[in-house]
Amino acid sequence: MPLLETRDLLVSYGPKQILNGVSLGVDEGKVTTIIGHNGAGKSTLIKGVYGIARVTGGAVVFDGRDITNHAPYDNIKAGVGYLAQGGQVFADLSVEDNLKLGGYALPNDLVPERMEQAYRMFPILDRRRRSDADTLSGGERQMLALGMTLMLKPKLLLMDEPTGALAGPVIEQIMGTIRSLVEEMGVGILLVEQNVDVGVRLADAVHVVEAGKVIFSGDPQELRDPEARRRLLGLA
Repeated sequence: MPLLETRDLLVSYGPKQILNGVSLGVDEGKVTTIIGHNGAGKSTLIKGVYGIARVTGGAVVFDGRDITNHAPYDNIKAGVGYLAQGGQVFADLSVEDNLKLGGYALPNDLVPERMEQAYRMFPILDRRRRSDADTLSGGERQMLALGMTLMLKPKLLLMDEPTGALAGPVIEQIMGTIRSLVEEMGVGILLVEQNVDVGVRLADAVHVVEAGKVIFSGDPQELRDPEARRRLLGLA
């Protein structure tokens, strides 16, 4: 059984239908990548799973339980983590305090251990632990946001364009972290990526979304083919 399933998922914002029956799965210790143009419904899919966007039809099943329209706080406690687009952190707080907030639901005695794990994963955060988050570079903020999300050790991680607007070396570091989460910790990841090359490289399975529908599901290697990219995405 997949760690996560969406079954004929429908999501709308007011009268506008955004998702039109999306069905997919995410396995434990695997990356499922969602690719598509802006406005295709990629981020809405993640928000529907997490409980930010209201599901109007279909179901979200996590770890064998129906969590459709459960509140984000309940999903967090159940083991679902969410990395929002753009490295969202508390700008006027230090790196250390941001990480503490990421572990708000932990027993107090676990917080220092989890913080040290984040520092080992991202050594730059260790060096800047006393710095305010608004002094960090874009890449450092994304690392901090990911470190905060991982404080609770989620079973499933929803990631919305984690490499967006980042430079090459930082992208490679974020990609390396994602692979280590999968291979060493067994986390299941549902990844939305605008960067097709990054999404394909990370994916164990890939879905292309257009106008709120899945128009392709399969092996990510198929999207290395230029003809497939032109047909599905209009890309060379």
